[in-house]
Amino acid sequence: MSFLQVSDPSAAQAELFHRSKPLTACYAVHGAADPGLLPRIMAQFAKRGLTPNRLHADLSADGRELVIDVQMAGLGPDVADHIARCLRQVWGVDCVLMSEKAGL
Repeated sequence: MSFLQVSDPSAAQAELFHRSKPLTACYAVHGAADPGLLPRIMAQFAKRGLTPNRLHADLSADGRELVIDVQMAGLGPDVADHIARCLRQVWGVDCVLMSEKAGL
């Protein structure tokens, strides 16, 4: 019988804790300057019963792109990743970047 040896057990425990605790997911969504884009983005949260902690949208200087920043606290890593994948499928979205932070 063999066992997986971890050189630093505290680092492994910290990683496991980090993966299991809720986080604040930060989404940067870039897409077409379409009046329906913002409601389509918000629908991804609303249909899950989630209200973002922060929402900010800017129209680019040339008026061709909408940049939306959304912060959603209390998500697990798997849910945060799933929402990012769903946001990428929204019509009019060009790019979705996701990061995470420990607190809001």
